[in-house]
Amino acid sequence: QKRKHGDEAENDVSELTSALKELPRTALLHFRRDLSMQPYSQALHSLEVCPKIAEVLHGVQAEQVAKSLAIALGDLWCWSFDSDEVDAAQKALQTMLEDGRKKLLDALRAGESFCAVVKKYTSKKDGQPLMKLGKTRVMWLLGSGPEEGNDASQKKRPKKRRSRRKGKDQDGKVTSEASSSSEEAVANKKEKNETLNFLESIKELCAKKRKQ
Repeated sequence: QKRKHGDEAENDVSELTSALKELPRTALLHFRRDLSMQPYSQALHSLEVCPKIAEVLHGVQAEQVAKSLAIALGDLWCWSFDSDEVDAAQKALQTMLEDGRKKLLDALRAGESFCAVVKKYTSKKDGQPLMKLGKTRVMWLLGSGPEEGNDASQKKRPKKRRSRRKGKDQDGKVTSEASSSSEEAVANKKEKNETLNFLESIKELCAKKRKQ
């Protein structure tokens, strides 16, 4: 089967997105979780309440559906099912006691740092597959609802770059700290010059007395 040209592929995504937008958001969130955590054929079962939509999605690649679903939801990242990643994370969680899994989920629900929480409650070996899967899908494996863990936009805000040159702000203006430092340097230089002049005058005075 030949690959579709860019325009055709974009049209397919647009059509899928339009079809998915007809579903209520709660249904889309359930489908998002199922698409991420189950084989594609099983994930489609969550759309059985909307047979027309399910029919449209049959035969379409899961990756393409995930892309269209992300656009339909507007602010959430969507994944297609990766059996290796999901299986590895499930095995890692199975090594934990029930109390440990509960504490892990509670900490993630409380908004604690995902990396810090995984390091706290799991070993380095078991933590690696969890880190690879990510917060949202780990929360789903721990039993959270499809609407939870939605850190999933996963769009990091670019950090503001600070000016490397000390004493200047983003606009290149001298900061108050730099100004005070400059003024202090000038004052010190002036004081030093005055001291040298004073010592020089004493020297001359001593020389005159010796001549007398």
